[in-house]
Amino acid sequence: MGYGGTDAPRVPPDSISLYGFKRAADDIAELARQLGLSRIILGGHDWGGLIASRIFLYHPSLVQAIFSVGAPYLPPSAVWEDHDTMIQSKPSFQYQRHFGSPEFEAALESKDSIRQLFNAVYGGRGPNGEPGLSTTRALTENWGILGKQTQLSDKEFDYYVDQFARNGLQGPLNWYRNRRQNYEDELPYVVSYSASFPAESILAILPDTVIDVPYLFIQSLKDAYLPPSMSKGMERFLPQLRRREVDAGHFSHVLAPEVVNEHIREWLDEEVFPSGEASKP
Repeated sequence: MGYGGTDAPRVPPDSISLYGFKRAADDIAELARQLGLSRIILGGHDWGGLIASRIFLYHPSLVQAIFSVGAPYLPPSAVWEDHDTMIQSKPSFQYQRHFGSPEFEAALESKDSIRQLFNAVYGGRGPNGEPGLSTTRALTENWGILGKQTQLSDKEFDYYVDQFARNGLQGPLNWYRNRRQNYEDELPYVVSYSASFPAESILAILPDTVIDVPYLFIQSLKDAYLPPSMSKGMERFLPQLRRREVDAGHFSHVLAPEVVNEHIREWLDEEVFPSGEASKP
């Protein structure tokens, strides 16, 4: 919701829940039904990887396997964490407060400002190496001095800018504003526990939060926003986890597509379709 050719309802008057994981999961389940598919393989990068895990949470019988590039599995939590609490364990998520602010959205109302944003997102640097983004916030004061990004071709870059300018940035930014709704939707799937329990000893996890299908996680080793430390301990939730790595930054599927594709190809051949034949719906 809010990306590409999808709808981008304004909030308000519409509900922020339209930009939630549950709504996305229900949409994919309905799409699979209309296509006559009883089982699907899901994959994605960043938000896409997170959404794939939530599709399993809400529609487990539909999901045959999952791969995620960059984004580790973050299981549902029994305890609400506001932004200040969250960044104590995930400091690289500090930028999310800025991305969810009305001030940042207001600064991105023109197509030119959206172009500057994506030039920063895809690695544009100033004459002395100044970045346009950090894990703390978007460094908008540097955008005017950034050189041209080199991660995308001109055709790809222009396409992204055109697509995001079509409905503006409120839709994509709403994903950063929806944490509370996601938490409330997921709460029935976790067991409450005493706040006195140390986090590492919380074992009261409902089976629904365990993803017991083939799961490939491709870690981007140079990703400052989703660092390797964030994936620690995923094995207890993912019994069929396969870990692979790529020596690249956040957009590893763009920076090293051959490596990422080979990891996916091997996983499909060895874990998902070991007999050499795709399963039929």
